[in-house]
Amino acid sequence: MKRRRFPTYWLLLVLALILGNATLARSASVAFTNEQKVSTGQVKEIQPKIITDQQGSLTIAWLEETVSGNRIVVSTSYDRSLNWFPEAVVVHSQEAKVSSAANFQICYDSAGNLYAVWVDSRHGGGTIYLNQSNDNGQTWQSQDTRISMAIAGVGDPQIACNQRGDIFVVWVRTSSPGGVYYNYYSGQTQKWLTEERRLDSDLPSQSAQCIQPRLLCSGSSVYVAWIDQRSDSSGGVYYNYSTNWGQSFQSKGIQLVASASVSELQALWEKKSNSPCLAWIQNGKEAYFKNLTKSGSPIWLNKVSYPVRSLCLAGDSQGHIYAVWLDQREYSKDHIFGNFSSDSGNSWQTACKRIDNSYNDYPCDQPSLSCNDQGVVAVSWSQSRPGFGLNAFVNYSLDFAATWLSTSAVPNLRNNGINAQAHYSRLCCGSSGKGDLYAIWLETGEKSIYLNSFINTEAALEWAGVSGFTADGVEPDSASGGSYFEFRVKYKNSLNMPPSICQVWVDENDNGFYEEDEKNHDMTTTTSQSYKDGCIYTFNLPLRYHPNSVDHLHRYRFYFVASSGNIAAGSPARDHTLTITSPIGGVPQLQWDTASGYTSDGVEPNVATPGTERVFQVRFISQYLPPYAHVELWIDVDDSGTYDDNSEEKLVMSRVGTSDVYRVSKVLNYAGDGSLSYRFFAYDSVSYATGAPTLDQTLRVNRAPALCWADDGGYEKRSNENFFTFNVLYQDQDKDPPSVHQIWIDLNKDG
Repeated sequence: MKRRRFPTYWLLLVLALILGNATLARSASVAFTNEQKVSTGQVKEIQPKIITDQQGSLTIAWLEETVSGNRIVVSTSYDRSLNWFPEAVVVHSQEAKVSSAANFQICYDSAGNLYAVWVDSRHGGGTIYLNQSNDNGQTWQSQDTRISMAIAGVGDPQIACNQRGDIFVVWVRTSSPGGVYYNYYSGQTQKWLTEERRLDSDLPSQSAQCIQPRLLCSGSSVYVAWIDQRSDSSGGVYYNYSTNWGQSFQSKGIQLVASASVSELQALWEKKSNSPCLAWIQNGKEAYFKNLTKSGSPIWLNKVSYPVRSLCLAGDSQGHIYAVWLDQREYSKDHIFGNFSSDSGNSWQTACKRIDNSYNDYPCDQPSLSCNDQGVVAVSWSQSRPGFGLNAFVNYSLDFAATWLSTSAVPNLRNNGINAQAHYSRLCCGSSGKGDLYAIWLETGEKSIYLNSFINTEAALEWAGVSGFTADGVEPDSASGGSYFEFRVKYKNSLNMPPSICQVWVDENDNGFYEEDEKNHDMTTTTSQSYKDGCIYTFNLPLRYHPNSVDHLHRYRFYFVASSGNIAAGSPARDHTLTITSPIGGVPQLQWDTASGYTSDGVEPNVATPGTERVFQVRFISQYLPPYAHVELWIDVDDSGTYDDNSEEKLVMSRVGTSDVYRVSKVLNYAGDGSLSYRFFAYDSVSYATGAPTLDQTLRVNRAPALCWADDGGYEKRSNENFFTFNVLYQDQDKDPPSVHQIWIDLNKDG
């Protein structure tokens, strides 16, 4: 529970540590020299948020107090706090201007799209709403998306995204029936569930007292954990999970710990073992850890039973997991201790390590924790010390928590640190890999948010500065489908180090994401200047028209990584757009073939038993002949709800002679409910195809029916008559009636 110890004047501090390479290992100290005000309006006295994406965008969000209620505001820097977009932006749509927001969270997905989720009061009771920005928070959707349908007491929404564009949101309902609820957006169908689902119970009327939902996702796995506060044996730590991209979960929550005295649930996806992990405090004196995929009992982290609170958990991709907390084992005051694992949480140190190693008479508060893959582990906390006021302090290790600084480093977060009142320090490890350090805090006297930072400016990107490339990185800015676009950018490195990665990313299919084959455009340079002065890189790429695009604006950005591991920053590293117009010769068309069996669905047979070969056939009308024409069949063979990117589900079709007909065969087996989705996909050298076959269709895989004898052995003879009644039991797992039902009798006995 947060304790407000300084009611008249305090700072709310959030530190964000961006540790992509071992920058701290090359620098004995870190100086914060970029203090700046980032907020507008009157900021509400709750913790602001700070997140980064892989390209160096930095977003800060807060609640702003207005006459009509609280609203969510974001401010974004597109180059690691060096430059900012001109204005802070309100997340809410205009329809929400009279509502009040609370309990908000923000996150980036792998493509750099920004999402915000919050509890909204516009319907009188609490409901969950979401909005998204595709340009780093500059603009947001005109309509908020309602996530929870019921108008009820809701709280603590959590949001996460995966690499294929799915969005997951969980929250708790505090009104009856209380519980944990869930909704998700499928990046494949581009739809939300029409109604939220309950995860903790399979009994709709059963009430629970759930708090602290935690959400983890990786690949096709989604895990949700929470605490149930009921005072009987129903209380404790629970979780539920999905293995099919969140389409379905277990029927009810799984109880991991049966205890009415659990708190401070933390969650971590351990990358090396690809496992969900949880940590929590039990009975107010023990901190525990559990890898949900491993057997055995939870592991006791703090080793001695003293009052413990403020548990933090972090991990890297090499199997290192770190946990820190406050306890009173020394000097009867709150100090920071930690325990560490190097094998994905299977084993931990036998003795805990004190992290704040001085000022024993001054208790610590609000620790936070971050780490990277190069061995840097950092812990921050708030503490009153003579000469510093209530300031934020940092200690760190450069060798995976084996050794720590003997004296804690004190970041100069304010120009006048003597009168600092820094509460709620927070560290988070960003994903941009530059070695930057960010700190934000709330000055409650003026209700404003300030930021200070340490920026590693080794690598940078600039516009090429020649004709056509002075304000962007592409020429032409607009052209018809099939045209070549030239991309140019200047790379500079203060250490004169070359780039190890030099790419331009282009959203060629205009689906809002940079897929792997849309990133692998390696640029080249022919200039002889030094990297310190700047080298110009180029790449030429033909781009197709996409007829289903809303505005035909395709995003692009440049991605350069220095050989030191630092990602280059600058305006070219963020999203920009180019325009592709309709090709002169028109858009290619997919059409149903006129041959019997293919006129309305492109497959023959449409209904068949498992193991039957299906023939798919469609016409492709294009002004360009092969090899420029390309036609594929996409089919969801495992009924997972998605078309996986492999040769089993995306099949290249062959041209039939010199005609415009394309064909492919596929043997299909039963999966899911037997109804498999499929569609056709095609393009030529200038455009993607349109037409009815590009939309989802459905075929059936029916399991073979069975005949078995009835109880009477199959027939019954009436006494004294040559009259027989034949009985047989017809069974069909698909519940389809027989189209033919006959009995064959060899009356003439000819065999």
